[in-house]
Amino acid sequence: MKNETVKNNEVKSSNLDSSNLSAAKINLKKGKISEIMEKEGKEGTAYANKHLYIGLEKMGIDDQKKHRGMIRRNLRRYVSIILGKDKSELEKVNAILEFIPFYKKNWKITDFKIENFSSSKNESDLKDYKNLLFVVRESME
Repeated sequence: MKNETVKNNEVKSSNLDSSNLSAAKINLKKGKISEIMEKEGKEGTAYANKHLYIGLEKMGIDDQKKHRGMIRRNLRRYVSIILGKDKSELEKVNAILEFIPFYKKNWKITDFKIENFSSSKNESDLKDYKNLLFVVRESME
């Protein structure tokens, strides 16, 4: 049973849009990595490539898990409010206004690209996160 789950996840992850991933790598080479290198030094860059979130390097493993869990819970809440059909426009606007500082506080690169936002392999989560980022980015313009 577990082997089937792993195989299904491997198939799903291979279906991700590879053109977006290659564009992200080009984007990082052109500027973001050099910014991180200047800011954190070469050791910080290697760490930044592994983790999407700010502040994990200062935490223990248990605290890192708690922090990532808190981020995921908040993301689910923002997805349900901002993308929810039964929410009022005022609730959606307030959630977007709350999400922007939350995003800037917790992610290392805040360019509204899914590659820099989540490393989830769950296709439904990725779709929700892409839609969330799109709605927030459009509301800022």
